[in-house]
Amino acid sequence: MNDAIVKRNIGLLNAFTICVNTVFLLPIILPFYKTLGLTFHDLLIGESVFAAGLILFDVPTGWLADHWGRKKTMAAGAAWYVLCLYMLMTATSFWETVVAQGIISLAICLISGANSAFLYDTLLAAGRTDEFRKREGFRFGLQLYACSFACIAGAYLYTFSPSLPFQVEMAMMTLAVVFALMLQEPKR
Repeated sequence: MNDAIVKRNIGLLNAFTICVNTVFLLPIILPFYKTLGLTFHDLLIGESVFAAGLILFDVPTGWLADHWGRKKTMAAGAAWYVLCLYMLMTATSFWETVVAQGIISLAICLISGANSAFLYDTLLAAGRTDEFRKREGFRFGLQLYACSFACIAGAYLYTFSPSLPFQVEMAMMTLAVVFALMLQEPKR
């Protein structure tokens, strides 16, 4: 794999990382639940289902990424996340929110791990695996900055409309799908 493709893959992966980590819902999820007449206890049940889904789906989605390809798996995860966000945004009951949070965990698992493996595979194909820790650390920093920005922006967007943070996050995830599809999968 030549240096231009490696550089392009790393740039696209960094852009993908920013898109999937701008979680505008973090600061507004509890007020959102309250608009549905749900309680903090209800939110914690939804979060528990989300956490259980992460545990349940982590290994199967890793296997899928190994066999189907990291690029396709990341794109599918981001696309699935858009659908789940729409489902959560339009939820009207406790059970709809719990189901949406449960299946959002599948989207997270499709992305998580596949992105790091994609970076490693890209560097391995170029014989540059010694850069992995540095590049992965940079991506981790991007995740933190994107999430921090989204928390401030999400709260601000919520003041205009309760659905606006959902819509902006869906747009970011759609952009993530585009970035994932533009990646060039390295040979393994």
